[in-house]
Amino acid sequence: MEGTPASMEPPPEGGIEPTEPEGGGMKWWGWALIGIGVLVAVLFTVGLFNQQGETAPAPPSTDDSWTRVKISGVLRVGTSADYAPFEYYNDQLAIDGFDVALIREVGNKLGVRTEISDFAFPSLRDAVRIGQIDVAIAALSITPEREAVADFSNIYYVGEDGVLANEDSSMEKVSTAADLAGMRVGVQKLSVYEAWAQSNLVDTGIIPQQNLIAYEKADQIVSDLETNALDVGLMDFKPAVDFSENRAVKVAGKGLNQQRFAIAAKQGATELISRINQALVELQNEGVLARLSQEYLDLTPDEIIPPPTPAPTPDGCIDGSEVVRDLNYNTDDLKALPELEPGERFQKGWRLRNTGNCTWNSAYFAKYVRGNTAAAQMGGQPTTIVRAVNPGQTYDLWVDLQAPESPGEYVGYWQMHNDAQIAFGETFVVGVEVPGSITEPTATLAATAVPTATEPEPTLPIELTETQETPEPTETPVPGAEIMDILWEWVSLQEADPPSQSEVADPENYNLVFFTDGMFGAQADCNSLTGKYEITETELMLEPGPYTQVACPEGSLSETYIQLLNEVKQWELVEVEGEEEGELFLGYGPGESTAGIMGFNNEGPAPSPTP
Repeated sequence: MEGTPASMEPPPEGGIEPTEPEGGGMKWWGWALIGIGVLVAVLFTVGLFNQQGETAPAPPSTDDSWTRVKISGVLRVGTSADYAPFEYYNDQLAIDGFDVALIREVGNKLGVRTEISDFAFPSLRDAVRIGQIDVAIAALSITPEREAVADFSNIYYVGEDGVLANEDSSMEKVSTAADLAGMRVGVQKLSVYEAWAQSNLVDTGIIPQQNLIAYEKADQIVSDLETNALDVGLMDFKPAVDFSENRAVKVAGKGLNQQRFAIAAKQGATELISRINQALVELQNEGVLARLSQEYLDLTPDEIIPPPTPAPTPDGCIDGSEVVRDLNYNTDDLKALPELEPGERFQKGWRLRNTGNCTWNSAYFAKYVRGNTAAAQMGGQPTTIVRAVNPGQTYDLWVDLQAPESPGEYVGYWQMHNDAQIAFGETFVVGVEVPGSITEPTATLAATAVPTATEPEPTLPIELTETQETPEPTETPVPGAEIMDILWEWVSLQEADPPSQSEVADPENYNLVFFTDGMFGAQADCNSLTGKYEITETELMLEPGPYTQVACPEGSLSETYIQLLNEVKQWELVEVEGEEEGELFLGYGPGESTAGIMGFNNEGPAPSPTP
């Protein structure tokens, strides 16, 4: 292996713990890991800006809900797939239903992929609150209690309740709460029907507390109705009808409790909810809601309540902007980037038009939001608008930048932000190429493994050279298939200059997945990135796309990890005696050199993205 590149800094304090490469110690790459911590909040730092006589805008809002989804390209959705026809597993064992089809259409409108996961219904609230999912859709009715812990979209469906009973029950028609006097009533835990029954049946003395029985899943209610362990079950009317057509139960009443369904998100996710609301409006106007209601709910279009138009910004206006043209350093749609010398200072300008009906003032500003590499910000700071820009007017925006020192292509993306720190309008781009090459030392690093106390010291073939023989892959025509769709956690690092081998202190915060469609995804502590990759039998090149730019806690290896992934060039899967899964080693370094080796442990199959 050859020398460490000049751009690579020593490991931050607390980030990597050195180990002694002596016999008898634990394998430096074989540490046991415990999972992934995924933190995808995007917090951008606002600093001084270049226009004279102005002060920096207030600190940015922590509402990164839409930014995270847009940058990752994935909307993480939680549902509870036991509630047909809204959400259920179809004959192909795939999650399907009205809600599922609707949220996929919303994802299409947002331009992102929907990743749908099945949860126990009572846990959906907490999954949203802790950020495990971006939104929940599961025939969720809006209630004051739920609004206290989550934000909701506009209503996309209004329905009523259904009362189920055993098919042989003498019960004919339930139309009031009093009709349920003394009965054993089943409801789904933490559903609106549990709250309604508690308030209207138990608290009023119509039934005793022990007669209100809460279940995890709706089909458990039906099972107890079939065995007469319950007298009635309360749920939404459409699922009640579905159960009555397929199980030994009947619909014995309805109309006790009208429901309004909406999509739930974490409190404060204003940007994401606003985008979802706009998507719902467009889907309604295009007739998609009507089509889905007919397909899944057997409803006519006029039975669906149209979602209201999203509320405008607090001052009653709507923000919008478009890029009229580049004023200089035109990138020709990124086909030909202008060349700048390393470290060269320059100003980039764009002509923007106010396409909304709000007037821009000095509280409005432009800000860097992402880039193709960590250095793509090029020192750019939030830049305020220095005069009033009325609707329809144009404004020439200039930002001070400095070309990176290292050769390469750098593309940065900027957006306008309003006085509430909310991004809006069309993204504008700056791209430059820094020409040149780096002279590399010729020394190589021979990487050998550290044995355990119970095994003779092996020498594993992890020196990544063109002549290295790699383990025979499984029979497949696809190069690298044996490392695809696996969750790899970064556990070790070997560097050539100075020679060292170290363990990653918190490997659960750093992972890498190669999907079979040529895309990869990675978690870098509090940041995440996606992109494309090209692979042969021994060579690997990653082409990172957009990624988050969060300032991680002190000691984080986020920037180092992203930089190393940008320089990956070779790979090898090493079989380890006595272990089922092999270990992945990636050689990295700028240009033609190899400066070190990253080691990864196999943590099992990666979650498959929903098409």
